[in-house]
Parts: sequence; C-alpha cells; structure tokens
Amino acid sequence: MADSAAARGVTYGGSGSTVAGLMLGFPSGDFTLDIGTDITELVHNAAIYNNLVYSKHASAYAYWLNATTATAAMSTVNFRNNIAACTGNGGALRILGKDSMGASGANLTVNYNHYPTDATARWSRGAAQVATNYDTFAAWQALATPAMDANAANGDVLLVGDPTDGIDNARLDAGSPAIGLGTNLYGTFTDDWEGRLRPAAGAWDAGAFHRYAGGSSPTVRGGRLLSGVGQ
Repeated sequence: MADSAAARGVTYGGSGSTVAGLMLGFPSGDFTLDIGTDITELVHNAAIYNNLVYSKHASAYAYWLNATTATAAMSTVNFRNNIAACTGNGGALRILGKDSMGASGANLTVNYNHYPTDATARWSRGAAQVATNYDTFAAWQALATPAMDANAANGDVLLVGDPTDGIDNARLDAGSPAIGLGTNLYGTFTDDWEGRLRPAAGAWDAGAFHRYAGGSSPTVRGGRLLSGVGQ
C-alpha cells in the first residue's frame, strides 16, 4: 500500500479534533480521511466517530491516524463506530506515530468499527514511521497494547446501493452487520448525518446514518432528511 494519502481527501489537525458523522467519497469514491497528517509533534484529544468513507482508491487508506515524523506521538485518540466501505484492495485503516499508541497504549481506543473483506495490507499500524501491514481482520484483532477492534466486524457492509450513484445509497440496508454494531455516544453527539436523533440508550449503528425500523418516527433535526426512514 502506498505511503501517501489519496489525491483527494480531508485532513484534520490532530490536536483537539472531533470528527463525527461525515460521509466522504461521493460521488467519485476516492477520498481519504486523515487525522493529524500535518501535525509534527502530537496527535491528541482526537475523536473520530460514526463516519463513513467510501473509497475506490487502490493505493491509500480510507482512514489515517497519522503523525508525520518519527518523534510524533499519539495520545487520547478515539476511533469508534466508523465504516470503511472500500472496494477492491484499498486500505481501510492506518495508524502511525512515534509509538503509534502513546506512552502505554492505554490512550488509543479503536473499536466498534466496520471494515471490508480481507485484502493485502487492508490494515496497518506502526511506530517511528515504520508500519506493519495486516492482510486479515483476524490478525488485526489479535494485536495487543492496545487491542484493536475487539467488538468490530468486517465483510460486506450491505449498503442500499452504490453511493457513487447517490447519497441515499449510503444508507444501511436491512441485515447490515453495521446495524447495532456501534457503542452509544449520546453524551458526545446526538444526530445522524440526516439530522435524525440517535437513540439515547442502547447500541448505535456504525457509520453516518442510523437505520430506524419501518413505522418508527424519529425526531428530525436540522431539516436534512433526504427520503423515507428505514430505506
């Protein structure tokens, strides 16, 4: 996998960033979400929650937690409830910093995410700008200090359709393994991408959309509801 970001992407500074509920990759499918790529000292107090990146890029990762120098550490970084919807052999998640986990590994949380099927270098983690690639989700989950994605899943995420044909297709279809996969973050934020109020209790769906069962009437906030609930 190439050691560079995709040609088109979104970069957030790694100090104090909260990135929640974004959808990237529409309509071209070649975006990447970088956290801390331009930070040369610390990537800290960063929260990356409930995003969906749809990537057709074959030589970059959908998500990067990346400090650019061998002396740059990570501290208090949370990556939860995200979906990497990669087609082909593009990477899903790459984590790289001084030791990639801060002083002890206790301050990096990566969990409750959904990834695509196994592929060469689908996941990557490293220290001092030297990364180790992982081809299988089982190998990724077997990592320690800290553990990676103990409550996550991989495979076909079952979106409604091809998101490059329209944003509505980025919703989770019935039976998606991302439904109920996420942890509840209601104390941090409350809405999904369309402005619908997420549940105050119980599991959340991973990704930017929350899928309500047909017949329910979620609260719509911000006027962003695009079409029928539960589709």
